Amino acid sequence: MSLLAGTPGEFRIDGNEFLRRRPMEWIVEPLREAGADIIYEAEPGRLPTHIRGLKLGAINHQIDVFSAQPVSALLFAGLQSSSATVISRRARARDHTERLLRHLGVALDETETTIRMTPPERLPSFDLTLPGDISTAALPIACVVASPFSRRLVIEDVGINETRSGFVRTLQAMGAGIEIEPKSMEGSEPVGRIIVESGHKLRAIDVGGVSLIQSMIDELPLLAALAARADGRTVIRGAQELKDKDTDRIETTVGALRPFGVRIEGRNDGFVVEQSELSGAKSLVLPPDHRVIFAAMTLASSLEEPTTMSGWERVSVSFPGCLELLAQLASVSHFEEV
Repeated sequence: MSLLAGTPGEFRIDGNEFLRRRPMEWIVEPLREAGADIIYEAEPGRLPTHIRGLKLGAINHQIDVFSAQPVSALLFAGLQSSSATVISRRARARDHTERLLRHLGVALDETETTIRMTPPERLPSFDLTLPGDISTAALPIACVVASPFSRRLVIEDVGINETRSGFVRTLQAMGAGIEIEPKSMEGSEPVGRIIVESGHKLRAIDVGGVSLIQSMIDELPLLAALAARADGRTVIRGAQELKDKDTDRIETTVGALRPFGVRIEGRNDGFVVEQSELSGAKSLVLPPDHRVIFAAMTLASSLEEPTTMSGWERVSVSFPGCLELLAQLASVSHFEEV
């Protein structure tokens, strides 16, 4: 959307049913302030949108949400702007875009709360090997941590950027058997090996703070699932953003975990999870949200009693081969509904 806003031509952007639910104002409104011509074709604030590409003016914007998405959007738009881009933000979030632009020689100065970028005359061509996605790796990591059997998992060449690896660092703080071994840099992204061993007792933890929450926002349903196995009471706070994902992930996470016996309370900004006596959920209808499905799969894979889940197919978009991987960690039978 940001790139097309500054590109001559007429464009239409649409998405699947989940993307159509996601709010777009936090990207569209800053672009409009810079002169972008973007119109919502149906529901205000939602896809689909119509874009008439124009030369963008100066971008100087205060971002009031914690997400990195509007920051990245404005930086990409700023590449085609007529002057410097200045972004004020509440806190530093995921910084993949900033790292990539610096790697390509773009003049970009950054503090915890501000970014200033001078648009280049042109970007150079480049070769780049993308590291493995630690957010996708979170599912097998969680399954091994929760496993009642002796398991050892080694994940090679995965991105370990600290603005994205909060889930793994939090599990370490809870006592999980996880090691992170830095190996190299791909462009400006740190890459390493993650080694996970089962059999370590977890302890409850308080999770909060903007930077930590943003570094693991997508993995919080998984963390809630694992917290049910931790000694004590785990509190996750400062995660209001969960309410505006593919689903209200606070509500759907609570709904997906309680059938397993998880003692979980949803709050406006997160969860409270007590150590729980877990059992198979027998028959579970999963919500249309892959992150919440991952949490249910983690618990189901760690229990002796079987769980029959319907609606799991939605994970095939974000994680092709998910069932094949789970079959290496638990007994998985797949059948089509008639």
